[in-house]
Amino acid sequence: MDDGYGKGGLDPVEVFKKNFIKPGEGYFWRDGVWYTSSGKDYANAIEKGAEVFGWNNKWKGWLKPSKVNGSARTGVGVGVHGNADAGEDVVEAQVRLSGDAVCFALQCHRKRHGQRSSLCKMVAEVLNVPVDRVSLTDPDTMINPFNFGLVGSAARMP
Repeated sequence: MDDGYGKGGLDPVEVFKKNFIKPGEGYFWRDGVWYTSSGKDYANAIEKGAEVFGWNNKWKGWLKPSKVNGSARTGVGVGVHGNADAGEDVVEAQVRLSGDAVCFALQCHRKRHGQRSSLCKMVAEVLNVPVDRVSLTDPDTMINPFNFGLVGSAARMP
C-alpha cells in the first residue's frame, strides 16, 4: 500500500486519519463475521501525534530524506496500529497476593516484553503499590486463565 501512497504523492498521516476505521463503520474480522466498530475515532490522536513529532516540518515526501549530513541520510515514517474492539477477543487475567501481602503476581498469557512491563505498571497503578512489587507469570496454560492468544504475523514461524 505504501507504494501506492508514494506513487499518488499522498501524505501517509492524512491517509491514516482518513482510513482508520471509525465508530459505527463495519468490517470483517478473522472469524469471518461482520462487526460494527465500537472503537474510538483516532483521527485527533493521529493528528496530535503528528503535530508533537513535527511531521509537517520533518516529512519531505516519499523516499526524500528529511536531513542530509554528508553521506548520512535521515528519513521519517509513520505507522498506525489498531486492534480488535473490546469484547471481540477473550482475555482473562488475575492478580494473586502473596501470603505476607508484599508481592503481587499477575497471571495472564501476555509474553512480549513491552506488554509485560506495561501490564505490571497498570497493576501497580491500580493497586497503588510500587511496580517492583508486581511480577508477571510465564505464559503457562496450567496456571494462567484463558486467553485467545497472540495472533498475526508476529506469531509466524520461519
